[in-house]
Amino acid sequence: MTVLLALALLLQAAELAGSWHGTSKCVDREHFPNCHDEEVIFDAVARGSSGDTVTVRADKIVQGHREFMGESNYVRGANGLWIAEFRNERVHLRLTLRVSGSKLIGHIIDVPSGRTVRDQTLTRRH
Repeated sequence: MTVLLALALLLQAAELAGSWHGTSKCVDREHFPNCHDEEVIFDAVARGSSGDTVTVRADKIVQGHREFMGESNYVRGANGLWIAEFRNERVHLRLTLRVSGSKLIGHIIDVPSGRTVRDQTLTRRH
């Protein structure tokens, strides 16, 4: 890997790294009736030296306090999209994030149905 390519990949991870604050809103309550709109904070940290993986810790704000929701490793995909997957015995979700200036735009998609569960809009905190 050339030095320029390595630097470019690290800069890609740096675009997502940091702390973000905003909302995670339910999109399809008909198919996902247990979904609730949330105020969220994402803390993102670049992982490894390749620059193509970022770990994002997600917290929601409940009665003024941060409550841990989970942590996911996002991998840089095509066209600047960061992608993670979450799967357990009940759900299979694709999580996507895209940095657009000082905004972070996210979507959570139910993989089996292809339906969007949540849309997320966050602003960089620092």
